[in-house]
Amino acid sequence: MRVGLYYSILSLRDDIRHFNVTSAKLKLIKDQLTELLTGYKEVDILITDGWDAPWSRLTYEEVPFQEIYGHVKNLQPNCLICDLNASHILWADSTIPM
Repeated sequence: MRVGLYYSILSLRDDIRHFNVTSAKLKLIKDQLTELLTGYKEVDILITDGWDAPWSRLTYEEVPFQEIYGHVKNLQPNCLICDLNASHILWADSTIPM
């Protein structure tokens, strides 16, 4: 059986929303992802949501996509990351290997 997980970057419960992201909240996101991605042997896919949606407006700069991507890949190098919104191309000036 393969493992796929869904994670929402936007979290009203943790008050992670547009214009309200702090370094402590970014750490919380990373801590939650670490818990999810180290609790199983191999995670095949991580589906993220909540970035740049018209209803959330939480930008890829407020919660840096490349930083989150690097964190996930550090924990699960073979994990496919699928962002549901993907409202703009994130790879144009990226140093992230594809």
